Amino acid sequence: MNSDEQFLIQQLKDGNEEAYRWLFRHHYPALCQYVGMLLHDYALAENIVDDVIFHVWEIRDRIEITTSLRSYLMRSVRNRCYDHVQSLRVRTEHNVSALAAADSSRIDNYTDATQPQGILIEKELEEAVARAVEALPEQCRRVFVASRMEGKRYEEIARLTGLSVNTVKYHVKNALRLLRRDLAQYITAILFIMHVQ
Repeated sequence: MNSDEQFLIQQLKDGNEEAYRWLFRHHYPALCQYVGMLLHDYALAENIVDDVIFHVWEIRDRIEITTSLRSYLMRSVRNRCYDHVQSLRVRTEHNVSALAAADSSRIDNYTDATQPQGILIEKELEEAVARAVEALPEQCRRVFVASRMEGKRYEEIARLTGLSVNTVKYHVKNALRLLRRDLAQYITAILFIMHVQ
């Protein structure tokens, strides 16, 4: 873990809400794509990622992270996926192969930002997400960035943009649909590499 991450974690422990917003903005889109590809349910993916990131805030004063922050978050959402699959007794071939068959140490190497593979995957994923977001239609992009990267509520975005709340919701859903389409092949390739290595 580098000194910037140590500083961020300390800021979270101290209750700094700006550090929490940064964590949300920086990690939310990639985590949603990762979970969405695992479970094939992007609404559920958002819920799982929301829960994990909110849980980080809830336990901020006693959180202990010994790996990179990305690795910690990836492991946390993966564990929530395991819990979800087990609770519903979902045993489809893809979910089992994507979740249960993955060796934890290999996953850690690919998600740990201190490992060469983790650094490469993190950088490529962030660049892919940034390109996909930039390619969204202008109004759709503005609404999505305000919602998912700046953490604004739908009502606040509606007030700032002059759009109705329903139109804001539409733009967010449309952005997620377009991002799933644009990033699906990329995420699948990463999961395939992680599975076969």
